This record gives sequence, C-alpha cells and structure tokens, in this order.
Amino acid sequence: MNKDKVIEMCEGQINSIGTRLSKHISEEAKATLMQARSTALLALAIAVQEKKSE
Repeated sequence: MNKDKVIEMCEGQINSIGTRLSKHISEEAKATLMQARSTALLALAIAVQEKKSE
C-alpha cells in the first residue's frame, strides 16, 4: 500500500477516535478507543519514518 495513503488513513482514524472520545461513553469504551488511538499513532509514526527514509 502507498505510504501516503497509510499516513492519510492513520490521521483520519486518529481524528475519528478523538471525536468519539469526546462523547459520553463508558470507561471501557474509552479505554478501547485510547488503545486504538495508540496503535494508529504507532502506525503513523512508522509510515512517516519509512517515507522519510526513501
């Protein structure tokens, strides 16, 4: 997959998760979303790093 597309997808996921975290949801749901956000941030960091090393 194109690294630019991966970066775009990760940024979209991070923004979407941030929006969901601002709503009134259970603590369990918040914890799950925070874990998903951490994973998306890690994927974003890897994709950006790989793009820079091209």
